Amino acid sequence: ILSEAKTLQRYWGKRNTKMKDWYEQIKMVDTLAQKDMESFVGNDPRTAFNLISGILNQRIPHRLPPSSLNVSQIQPAAELSALFDTIWENVEETYRLRGRKLKKDIIDFMLITGWCSVFGVPSQDGSSFFVEAWSPITVYPRWGNMLSKCAHIFTPGKEAIELMAVRNGWKLRSTVSDATEVVDYWWIVQSLNSIEVHDSIMIGNDQVKPDTIDPRFPRIPIFVFPVSGLPDTGELSKGSQDWKQDMGQSVIATNENIYKTVNKWWTFMMQLLRDTAQA
Repeated sequence: ILSEAKTLQRYWGKRNTKMKDWYEQIKMVDTLAQKDMESFVGNDPRTAFNLISGILNQRIPHRLPPSSLNVSQIQPAAELSALFDTIWENVEETYRLRGRKLKKDIIDFMLITGWCSVFGVPSQDGSSFFVEAWSPITVYPRWGNMLSKCAHIFTPGKEAIELMAVRNGWKLRSTVSDATEVVDYWWIVQSLNSIEVHDSIMIGNDQVKPDTIDPRFPRIPIFVFPVSGLPDTGELSKGSQDWKQDMGQSVIATNENIYKTVNKWWTFMMQLLRDTAQA
């Protein structure tokens, strides 16, 4: 399990490096700063991100078009729409208890990284839904004719790991810390007439969930895909692996070099002014 998951992690290494670079720019990290020297970092990446995030963060309506319904279907359709509203309210309430907002997390991750990754499953008894926005930098997919493998590798912290173990009845044989890594690995075994969805979880070197087939799912219940970016998957890249960092692109990717150049030239001008004033 660890070998398969780590192989996927290495496969998307260039993508992750680029995601961190975009995030640095949106955080307005001053990469030109030097001791006793002037430097400048513009706020354009951050203001663009804030503006678009605010525009997109709207209520999602679930409505069946009346034109496609007959009179007897209108009332059931209204009840179905109300059910979706209730499900989203319950999910958002769960997220608020953790100090987060589900929809905002999904939108912000898409804008920053150029990827969307959401885990969504019903509860075992079907009474509720569990939905979680995963940081795309921790999710490593592989597709065939569908999502065939996916690894979620993250470090949630000691307290969160212990809580997960209690909630799921896992036995932790090794000591955990804030640096302990959790590896949640999903894959499918496909035959001519059926698809089996497998899952296994490692905490550190402990396999807390062995290879398990979940008959509820016809596919891996992870919604992961690139947003924006370029369509190439290696054929146009002349042997380079750079296509992995361009497959999904941040909202600031198009103007990335402009932002860097503006910061550099403003830094030069500020330093010239300082040298003139304090010769």
